[in-house]
Amino acid sequence: MLALVFLGSCSKEVIEPPTQVHLTDSNADMVYRIPSGELLGNVDLLLIKSTMQGDAIWLINGPARAVGLDITNAENRSIYYFGEGYTGAGNNHPATGTTLPLNTRIYVRLVVYRTLPGGVIFFLQSIGQGFFDHLEDSWVEAVFEIEVFLNSDGTIQITGTGQNLRENYLEQFKQTSLRHQAQGLLFQ
Repeated sequence: MLALVFLGSCSKEVIEPPTQVHLTDSNADMVYRIPSGELLGNVDLLLIKSTMQGDAIWLINGPARAVGLDITNAENRSIYYFGEGYTGAGNNHPATGTTLPLNTRIYVRLVVYRTLPGGVIFFLQSIGQGFFDHLEDSWVEAVFEIEVFLNSDGTIQITGTGQNLRENYLEQFKQTSLRHQAQGLLFQ
């Protein structure tokens, strides 16, 4: 009888298997990465489709120099997707709520700054989109640009020289310096 009570009190527990999580990344998640070397050695750029707050752009700057970055439509530069006039060395800048078009060429321009005084840094941080039109020659060490095509199948095509194109912008920078002087803005 004691054996019957013992056997009767032992019930068979049903053990369900644990929830299994499978992680895969075949770029079907629509995260486009422009790796270091495509723009500039220590800068990574993530273009992320369909976050909860819209599309997102994440600039990750390496430890070497401060940078500025703008992303526009390649055919109509007045359409901005991202503009950050100043991201310090070793910092990053995330931005959400933009719209990144698929199957459209976008223009990515990166500025590497020389050592800048605090007033210029504050000025560049306050401008945001369109900061490039306010740059002066003495602030800029290098300019890099590429064109990016985000395919709807999750792949990315990158075209550009990957070389310093600062010389191409010298006349624009000089005109900006003259305009700042005429407006009474002294940033030197």
